[in-house]
This record gives sequence, C-alpha cells and structure tokens, in this order.
Amino acid sequence: MMAKHLSYDDRLDIEKYLKSNYSLSEIARELNRHKSTISREITIRSRTVKKGCYGRNYNACIHRYSCESDRVCSDKKCSRKYKHCKFCGRCNDYCEYFRVDHCEKLQSTPYVCNGCEDRRRCTLTKFIYDATTAHKSYEELLVESRIGIESSPEEIKKLDEFIKPLVNNGQSVHHILVNNKDKIMVSEKTIYKYIEIGALSVKNIDLPRKVRYRPRRKVQRGYKVDKKCLEGRRYDDYLAFIEENKDISVVQMDSVEGNKGGKVLLTIHFVDVSFMLMFLRDANDAKSVEECFQMIVDASGSEYYKRLFPVILTDNGSEF
Repeated sequence: MMAKHLSYDDRLDIEKYLKSNYSLSEIARELNRHKSTISREITIRSRTVKKGCYGRNYNACIHRYSCESDRVCSDKKCSRKYKHCKFCGRCNDYCEYFRVDHCEKLQSTPYVCNGCEDRRRCTLTKFIYDATTAHKSYEELLVESRIGIESSPEEIKKLDEFIKPLVNNGQSVHHILVNNKDKIMVSEKTIYKYIEIGALSVKNIDLPRKVRYRPRRKVQRGYKVDKKCLEGRRYDDYLAFIEENKDISVVQMDSVEGNKGGKVLLTIHFVDVSFMLMFLRDANDAKSVEECFQMIVDASGSEYYKRLFPVILTDNGSEF
C-alpha cells in the first residue's frame, strides 16, 4: 500500500534518481508511489537558480553567443574587466536588446536540470530539485496548514495512528467516535476539520460516505427586511390612501434583473402620463436605489421632487 506523505529520505532518493536521469515512472516505481505524486513534488518544490557556470556569469539572453555590445550599463564605476557586456553578470538587467532564452529540455519531464549533461556549461536559468530545500518547504506548509489546531503534534500523531486503520477498515468517523469515547478526546466536527486541512493522513476520499455526497449549493437569499419598516406601508395602507386621495398621481417602481448577481434595471413608471425612467445599477441593493433617487433630487430640486413622487408603489423587495 502506498504511503500518503513523502519523507525526507524519499526526497533524498528523488534527488539521487534525478541526477542519474531516471524517468518519473522509474522513480515512482522505486519509491512505490504514483507517477503523478512524483511529478507534482518535483514541479512544486523545485527551486529557481539564476547562476552561471564555471568561468561564466549568469546570462539568459537569446543573443548571448553573438552579441558584441559594450558599455550597456553606462556605469562610471564599472570595472570593465570584460571586453563585451555579455560576460558581465549585470548585462541582462540593463541591455535594451535582452530577450530571455528558455531551455527546451525543461518543457519535458522531469522538468529540472539535475541530470542534464550541459549543466556545467549552461548560463541560463536553472530549475533544481534539492531534497533539503524541498523538505523544508513541505514542513513550513504543514505548519501553516495546522495553524489554529489546539492539539499538540504528539496528540495529532496519536489520533492519526488510532483513526487511520479503522477508516481503512471501512468505519466512519462517527462510528469510530461512538465506539471509542474514552480514547478520543476531540469531537466529530474537530476530526473532520483536521481531515479537511490535511492535519491527518486520512483524506476525504478514504471516508466511506463523505465522497458520495456532493457539497450543498449555497443558495443566495435576499436580505431580511425589518417588519417594522412595513408598518403603514403595506398594500392595504396604499389602497386606503388612494381611496382618500383619488386625484393623486401614482408612480410605480420595480427592479428588472437579468443574470443573477449581474446588473439590474430600476424602472420608475409615471402611470398618469405613461412615462418611464430607467436606471442601470451594478447590484440590486438599497444603496443603488438611493443613489438613483439622489440623482433625481439633484436634478429637479427637493420641492419639485415632492410633486413628482407623492406616492410610490413597489413590491416588498429588500432594495426598496
């Protein structure tokens, strides 16, 4: 059975095999790992090295062999010990004709320079897999993922060693907790949290039921409206008001939505004159409605605004 995490010894072996020009499949076979695990490890944890070779400074320019430029940096303090700037380590930083060159070998597996025969005479950017650096990066990531965990590393390890075999036997986290209340001192929710953030070697794919359930879709609901805001403003109140003020002009207002979460039209319909104003808003919220009416107030003046809108009929949308 394949282990979950690569150890430092595994990474030392990867570095050794890369230097010997093993293929990813061969390395995976030697370490009893899946090829994708090895590929991901090398791709993620390789380090970039901008360093030249014996007797040559770093130079990643595509013109590095033919270029004869000099005085590129215009630095009076330049020692000018080189006849041409292409031999200087600062050439790429200052030259206006610099064009980066990429090694074609890095486009194919194993994506690093560890076993390259040309490495000793190459001045391009190199990608090196170093076991010590890779393992340090892994440990730092592990520490970051465990921030907020109240259990000590020893307690996490003990919990992992206890739960892992039971999960492998097909038991659920709930079943394990019910039958081992005196041995497990954390809640079911906490264990699922540890699994989710990678603190345990148990993964979601190992759980017998969890992988069968799709995550619930989050339903976007409208904002809750304080019911007190509706007092005196319900449809019955509107009808009573119109009954008492039959000559008053009614304005109807509504929101017209396209795609959910996209831009929204605010429509203001002056019923008596069959005239409609429309405002395009970025979101369907109360703030955007308020901004539209502020534009009308600024354009018409407060007195004329009151004459324009003696009463407005809307639905119960939260934006109103």
